[in-house]
Amino acid sequence: MKTQLCLLFQMLLITTCAWGFTGGNGSEGSPWQITNRLELEAVNNDLTAHYILMNNIDLGATNYTDAVIAGWTGSALDSFMGVFDGNYKTISNLTIDGGTTNGHLGLFGSVQYGGSVKKLKLEGCNISGSFAIGMLAGNLWEQALVSDCYAIGTVSGENSIGGLIGVCREGVIANCYAAGCVSGISKANALLGEEHYYASIRCCF
Repeated sequence: MKTQLCLLFQMLLITTCAWGFTGGNGSEGSPWQITNRLELEAVNNDLTAHYILMNNIDLGATNYTDAVIAGWTGSALDSFMGVFDGNYKTISNLTIDGGTTNGHLGLFGSVQYGGSVKKLKLEGCNISGSFAIGMLAGNLWEQALVSDCYAIGTVSGENSIGGLIGVCREGVIANCYAAGCVSGISKANALLGEEHYYASIRCCF
């Protein structure tokens, strides 16, 4: 019995370490726990799991050229489809420079198919690129939900540029706001760059 329990403990420990998280197992009842930049980036290992942010994270030491999570690959299946609970913690100083060609940029490149991001604060963001750009997500599509979030910073690009979300199609944005500077050639707006196909915006500014 002792040997079996020891082996079980070792297997659980290896599983946790392999995914690179402090705790949890990715389920609704025990979400993966995120405490630092590496664990935040490790969300890409499973885009359908449940996650919770355990403390504030400063990304100021890292400059990205693509979305931190679920960078756009051309396939909707590579979008974030899990649940990300920001736990009212702050991710600060996110910098993404996508140049003149990269689009679908933000902390999340794309959130789709029922994916949810909630209770998250973004501050000190500086994001630039081509199209579909927002501080929180480039794309929010197909019954995805963003709720109780805010973003503060600077966003720039060519088209579909939003302070929070770049493009929302059949998604829901609720109880959110964005502040800062948004600039683009077309479809550039404070909260949402481009809204179409039954997008829903509730109690936002």
